Amino acid sequence: MNIPDISRVTLGEMEISYREKGVGPPLVLVHGLGGQSESWHAQFDAFSDRFRVVAWDGPGYGQSGDFSMDRPTVDDYAELLKAFVDAIDLGHPHLVGHSFAGIVIATFNRRFPGCARSLTFLEPVIGSGKLPTEKQAELYEARRGQMEALSPEEFADFRARHALGPGVSPELEAHVARVSYRVRPRGHLHAFGAMCSANIFDELAGINTPALVVSGEHDQTASPERCQAIADAIPGARFTVIAGVGHVVYMEAPQEINKNLDRFLRMLEKSGFRRNG
Repeated sequence: MNIPDISRVTLGEMEISYREKGVGPPLVLVHGLGGQSESWHAQFDAFSDRFRVVAWDGPGYGQSGDFSMDRPTVDDYAELLKAFVDAIDLGHPHLVGHSFAGIVIATFNRRFPGCARSLTFLEPVIGSGKLPTEKQAELYEARRGQMEALSPEEFADFRARHALGPGVSPELEAHVARVSYRVRPRGHLHAFGAMCSANIFDELAGINTPALVVSGEHDQTASPERCQAIADAIPGARFTVIAGVGHVVYMEAPQEINKNLDRFLRMLEKSGFRRNG
């Protein structure tokens, strides 16, 4: 794998690490609760011939700094993503968000209308914001307890094993555990807490941005039925299910994801779609 080197940018008091490759329209890749900029190696390889492909390490992930606040919200993530986009001159990017990052890019689109050229939701979660506050707190404490009870390696192995679809190789499971689920507790709990208090349908109200929604057949976190409901909430959204995979679709079936994303982006180009240039 040829992974781009780490770059850094300072946003206020926080330093954000990221990787980029290629020249062209900006394609920004945003990981979820599991993941980091390295997770997107297959997308760097597939799209950097005609896009400026950029993947950040979200706050508390990779080599990025942490939020100073105890309980950031999804709005805080969206504002930081906008600051990142502006700081490295990404203009009006195509945004790709996996899992929790689906809520982040939807919030970004609501907060900064017209900035995103398109939105691709890879196995987006809904969030728990419609649950009672006490139930949200229970979910958060359960995740924190799990992280305290397990070593970082045990937590990574557990999350990878339950996220992946059936029949994956031991090599892929070990790779996903290392790259996507070997997380820093503070950063992971910040993101998990933001997800607990968010609801993606609130962020999608009035959306008119071209969108692609992708689900995995065996995804137990963002089931095809839930992803279909999200797609139905977006006028004109394209929806597809990738067979045989779990919740790490862009690493389990990179060729299928790349094919679907490429088809979506080329469709936008062919239709002459332009959003703010």
